[in-house]
Amino acid sequence: MFPNPYLILGAVVIVIGAFFGGYYKGYSAEHEKLLAFKAQVEAEAEKQKVHNESVVKQQELITEGVKNEYTARISAIHTYYTRRVQQPSTSGGNVSSLPGTPGGTDARPADAGLAERCAITTQEYISLRAWVNKQRGIQ
Repeated sequence: MFPNPYLILGAVVIVIGAFFGGYYKGYSAEHEKLLAFKAQVEAEAEKQKVHNESVVKQQELITEGVKNEYTARISAIHTYYTRRVQQPSTSGGNVSSLPGTPGGTDARPADAGLAERCAITTQEYISLRAWVNKQRGIQ
């Protein structure tokens, strides 16, 4: 009348074994998915790292190029205004100079420094705009 205790024990062991077997199989499947995801993320991270290094090199090249161009143009502006405002030789000329007035047609005007500063500021703006436009073009 009482069921065999070994039969009940065997059934319990089978149920527990089936439970843990299913648990392990589910865990293994999810663990494999996790490992595959991690590998995919690492591959994408490496790809992005290479891309970032490429972008940084492009940015450095652009910055260096714009900087060199800016330096050359500022030097040209300075040279232009230096030549433009040099005092002409007054010896041997027929033009008489009045005290307190510029000596000749090429004398330095009162605002020559202002004109040069304005030209430099304009060149700074043009160079900055060129740098920004070139940086925006990097993909």
